[in-house]
Amino acid sequence: LRIPDSRLDPYSLMACCPVSYRRLAFAWQSDTHPLLGAALLDASSSISFKCAVKGAFQNLVAEHVVSGDILFPRSAYLEMARAASCAASSSTQSRAVLEDVLFLKPLALSSSKKNTAWVGVEAVEIVVDARSGHFEVHSSAPDSAARSSPHCTGIAHVHKMSQNQQIGQLSDFKSGSVFSSPSEKDLAGRRCRLHDAFDASRLYALFQSIGLEYGPAYRLVQQGWLSEQRAGMGVLRHRSVMSGTVVHPADLDASLQLSLAPWVRKSMTRETHLPFAVRSALLEGGKGHLRAVSACFMPAR
Repeated sequence: LRIPDSRLDPYSLMACCPVSYRRLAFAWQSDTHPLLGAALLDASSSISFKCAVKGAFQNLVAEHVVSGDILFPRSAYLEMARAASCAASSSTQSRAVLEDVLFLKPLALSSSKKNTAWVGVEAVEIVVDARSGHFEVHSSAPDSAARSSPHCTGIAHVHKMSQNQQIGQLSDFKSGSVFSSPSEKDLAGRRCRLHDAFDASRLYALFQSIGLEYGPAYRLVQQGWLSEQRAGMGVLRHRSVMSGTVVHPADLDASLQLSLAPWVRKSMTRETHLPFAVRSALLEGGKGHLRAVSACFMPAR
């Protein structure tokens, strides 16, 4: 390379000597979970995470509509508790076990009766005791700094796998039983025993008739099968974007929908039913196709 004049300014030198660049990304800090927000410490062992009801928070729950109101999904409580438990323990693990979860009262983010949208609730806060794992979820109004009474309570622990434990296994700490996620072979065997196929579009039409007015983001069941014993299995729509979550609330909600399917299809209820408790649950991320398997026990008639 020959430069005719050494008195050229630096910009002229750059023009004579083209430079190639390679773009790199540096993770200076992890992204904030869309359901957590900022962490707030107090004098006790509790840590709280307060998230404003806007932006990514709204996008996750906006299409979970029940009787005309946007309700915070039960599945979102579980993902919020998982994320808060992992963050409070400063663990690199993203796997958590939830126990004795109670959904005490609905958290309405909009009201069809008052013709309002995204008002009445300014922020949602989860408080986690770092020692016991006990958590509570509260909400706060725009004109008040006081917390509401709890919407959800439970116990959450970061779960570390033992050497003999594999991905998908959950130990029930109370009974000592071990539950495992079914393998592909197990799923194929269960599918052969389920003879009553149902159409997903018809199922969501029935849900609509009892007030479960799910938007497209929460209509993930593509195909399903039931048995006479009310066991069920469903294939869920593949998700490529997790929106900052490990277990997306819509995916988990689809599994809960499957447990309600036998009641709705057999015309055993025309009332709006929502989960009120979860005894134990293991939440962890994974790759592959989504399938939901459930067993629903109903009284004989």
